[in-house]
Amino acid sequence: MLPFKTLPRLAIVHLLRTVILYINAFVWQRGISPVLSPFNIVEVIGLDYDKHFHVMFGEHLNTFDDSDNTMRERAVCAMALGPSENMQGGIRCFSLATGQILRRSLNDITLTKWSEESLGRMRYML
Repeated sequence: MLPFKTLPRLAIVHLLRTVILYINAFVWQRGISPVLSPFNIVEVIGLDYDKHFHVMFGEHLNTFDDSDNTMRERAVCAMALGPSENMQGGIRCFSLATGQILRRSLNDITLTKWSEESLGRMRYML
């Protein structure tokens, strides 16, 4: 599904974190509760589909930094890593400019297609 063959180590760690969240987000048929998911039992947070499952792992997006009223570029290209487990429904992003993990709200992102420049930057980061 991803347009490249390998991922940076930090992205792989967050991929596993996202998979574990998805596994524990739904009610298990043979679990201890027939109506509560393991995530809901442990974290006491009910996950909302519209907030917490907005993007898939590996989607390309532009996220926006705060404005400091200069001519500095405000949009940052990033790869979606999955939902952050907070009540507001934020998203974890892997910045293609710095290689750091960014946490953004749904209002601060725009989903885009992978460009050649972004793919080249991802290959460079490996």
